[in-house]
Amino acid sequence: MSKTPNLRLCNRFRAVSLAAVAAAALLLVSGSKAAAQGTPVVPLDTALELATFDSVWTRIQRTYYDSTMRGIDWPAVRNELRPRVARAQSRAEVRATISEMLSRLGESHFAVLPAAVLGDSLPSPAATDRAGDAGLEVRLLDERLLITRVDPAGPAAHAGVRAGWTIDRIGATDVGTLVEALRGVAGEPERRIAAIRLNLRFLSELGGPAGSRLTLAVRDDRDIAGEREIVRRDAPGQPVQIGALPTMLSRLEHERVALGNGCAGVIRFNMFMPPIAAPFDDAMTALRDCRGIVLDLRGNLGGVAAMVMGLSGYFFDEPVLLGELRLRGSDLRYTANPRRVSRHGVRTEPYTGPVAILVDELSASTTEIFAAALQHLSRARVFGVPSAGQALPA
Repeated sequence: MSKTPNLRLCNRFRAVSLAAVAAAALLLVSGSKAAAQGTPVVPLDTALELATFDSVWTRIQRTYYDSTMRGIDWPAVRNELRPRVARAQSRAEVRATISEMLSRLGESHFAVLPAAVLGDSLPSPAATDRAGDAGLEVRLLDERLLITRVDPAGPAAHAGVRAGWTIDRIGATDVGTLVEALRGVAGEPERRIAAIRLNLRFLSELGGPAGSRLTLAVRDDRDIAGEREIVRRDAPGQPVQIGALPTMLSRLEHERVALGNGCAGVIRFNMFMPPIAAPFDDAMTALRDCRGIVLDLRGNLGGVAAMVMGLSGYFFDEPVLLGELRLRGSDLRYTANPRRVSRHGVRTEPYTGPVAILVDELSASTTEIFAAALQHLSRARVFGVPSAGQALPA
């Protein structure tokens, strides 16, 4: 196990304001809804397009983690590209110009996305509503919406839905229409980020108030079409509130899987939030005798970045630098804190067996910081598909 990690690992964790850029980009894409819905194309409002370009440029200039803009003359970029927006004859030209501006910084997570993929903001349940879910998870795979996991005790399972089926429609949302919009997204970064947003949209539409009904148009493992009606249950998990963010539900589960003459421990949790600290400690206590530990972080969108210091401490026997998070005015150093005592006060030692981390396209932010650090320090092997590329505070 390496004790002196490359401090430039922090390059993976650049702190840039994606939320600010996305907000500006939404100004751009919002005007395309009329064309996407088949109504007459409205002539470009050059003043609006220029204001949108200026908004993106200014937000990056004010919030980008590196105040030197990585050595790029940022005002010169504006002077070079802004006239193209003034001369543009279509919104596609405006998008292409803003995309070129973003590409100058070489960041994997800056992109202009079409409104057809983003969709309108989904209404949040009223304060009196109980959050509900359908008891299943989905992912886009080869342009089909695949059901990847079904809770055997959940409402989808009770309705006869099975993992491996595909979904053609969620309520009134036609999957094929949105996939067609995704095909039209130009550029690798844009297409990747649009696919992430589309996955999140599908997952969000599966949710709703507990007790409400949801109709799914599905295809079974023989590609036979049918419909299933699901009554959403109370979403499982412990409520957590961070700052101005909406209330979220954190969940953690663990199990022992037979492996030869021993076992493998599997721990799965959906976000890095303080309420998972206690159940994670209990899971490590229960699985300590297993030959290996699998951390299933597929679909884990991240959370409180500082939690990587405590959770990684279960797997290191001495303090070790995980990496640095670069902010515009300061740096945050993340160090693994070895776990020497359980939450019940019992003396313990960090786990020394092999560790595997599972990731997918919705493993993001703190999840990526955690997985990249343990991989870089040769403490874990990472399996799955490329993660979201969203390791940043937004």
